[in-house]
Amino acid sequence: MWNIAERRGATTVALTAVQVALLQVIYDEFHAGTAWPTMYQVDRAFLRLKRRGVASAAAVMRDLPDGLLMRSGIWTDPAARDEVKLTISGVARCAGGGAEEAEAFVRAVRWCARQEPTREPKVGETSVQVYWRQVRRAIPVELRPDPGSMDRLHLLLTAHHWGWVQAGRAPDGSEWTLHLGPEVRRFSKVQSVEDFVDARVSWWEEGNQFIPVTNTFFAPSEVAITEAAQPEEALTVGAYINPLALEQLRECADTGWDTTKLVALAEELDACWRAGHVYAAHTVLRALLDHVPPLFGQKGFAAVVSSHPWGKTDSNYLRRLSAFRDQADDALHRQISKRPDLLMLDNLPPAAAVNALLGGCAAQLQQP
Repeated sequence: MWNIAERRGATTVALTAVQVALLQVIYDEFHAGTAWPTMYQVDRAFLRLKRRGVASAAAVMRDLPDGLLMRSGIWTDPAARDEVKLTISGVARCAGGGAEEAEAFVRAVRWCARQEPTREPKVGETSVQVYWRQVRRAIPVELRPDPGSMDRLHLLLTAHHWGWVQAGRAPDGSEWTLHLGPEVRRFSKVQSVEDFVDARVSWWEEGNQFIPVTNTFFAPSEVAITEAAQPEEALTVGAYINPLALEQLRECADTGWDTTKLVALAEELDACWRAGHVYAAHTVLRALLDHVPPLFGQKGFAAVVSSHPWGKTDSNYLRRLSAFRDQADDALHRQISKRPDLLMLDNLPPAAAVNALLGGCAAQLQQP
């Protein structure tokens, strides 16, 4: 099950020669431009390697160990126009600049994590904005050797979930910005790709105790062409909403509040998560946050976070949900452009944060 893309040990897991070649093809196509390659590009470049008796790029990709490709939720073979993205572990394993780009990524994340607590957000915002020129100063010249280096760094930063909540670019594509949420502080001490992955997976595990992150590293074996490859069974994704939280809400139907929509939103959010529907999940969670403030005697969610007597842990969780609103705005209002949209399912807040909110809603409903 791919709950998040990153996996501990992905930088050292054994790979076959064919798998190494596929990673290198993806990286070379990425490094040659300023965008992630499409599956069509990868397939054609892989075909040019002329490895006899080797299956297609898609077949090799299916057996690639977790943690090297950006894939989460239910995995299906990419369509021709779908972008193929490497995780930072996958990039680090590639020759011809991969190690340098991975090092630049780690330095940029660490710099952002250390800057967020020292800078003030703009009035009315819940995130801190940094600009590409500021990030560039944190990257040694030898780690950004060509004009496209900073553009590729931006693609790598926004492909991973490490606490940024919104990304933007100038209309001409020349400059970019990142909005940093408080969760970025988790990465203030990362010194290597392995440190980054460990912090990322630990964050996930903290918020999703009932959804374990497991490595599914396959034993190395050459992938051969088969006459009739059997379709893989659909991979099921664990729950996002704790069933106990849903049950508590359903039991509050006769409290004087109409909980029909609240229960429906919680159920639909869980269903969107299980189905891997990224934008629907973002939209439903945003609707949920906008729906509940009257339960707490407030008009907006920010006041719910600041005024209600949450415990210390739940207060931290609720602040994460408040910071999520900027990201939800991105999902709802970003218009079509020539730049790819980079939101992923695991960009959603930790499940524990949403369940803490629903638990608070149930407690409010049960009050006389």
